[in-house]
Amino acid sequence: MNNKNKIEKYIEKIQHAITVAGLNYDIWRIYKTKKYRKLLIEADDSYSLFFQTSIHAHFLGILFPLYRLFETRNDTVNFNQLLILLQQDKKFSKKDITRLKKRIDNMKSLWTKVSVLRNKVFGHESNKFSINPWHQAKITPNNIRTIIKKIRKLLNDISYKLDRKTYSFNLSAKSSTINLLKDLRKINKLYNNALHLTGRSAQSCPPE
Repeated sequence: MNNKNKIEKYIEKIQHAITVAGLNYDIWRIYKTKKYRKLLIEADDSYSLFFQTSIHAHFLGILFPLYRLFETRNDTVNFNQLLILLQQDKKFSKKDITRLKKRIDNMKSLWTKVSVLRNKVFGHESNKFSINPWHQAKITPNNIRTIIKKIRKLLNDISYKLDRKTYSFNLSAKSSTINLLKDLRKINKLYNNALHLTGRSAQSCPPE
């Protein structure tokens, strides 16, 4: 595989990773936002364990793709290795590479928050029980949204410089998640109403 094909493959893999992280963020954010809390509670009536597990799973679906995009290993797909490949492409000058490195460095403070949770809670679990990794990370939903947006912009700038191609990143799981919760709420209401009506009918029937 030549260098250009490797670059294209790296961009494709990173694009997929950030898309997955973004979709999981959409779902997780709906579950955790106060605006939709009542809707979740009403839909959650018969599925509490499912939603507890789902919230956890979608958070991991955000955390792990974001972590691996900035790790420094030389045997995995990440931005650092992509930059090494870009240095060998004539379309990227030394100034271009320096600017890209600076943008990546500017995201490191956000990525550090992600890495604390990945390395001390989910990927590995720290045995230093006196230290609270969540408090150490101090990560917020806005932090996650910001790093996703910055990665999308960085990747599109690289892709456009390479071959004038960009990704729209217009996939969103927000409306699907809201519709799911609304449908479950309707089902719960119908079920509860059916139980109520059945109970009333049984009570009104004369004994044999």
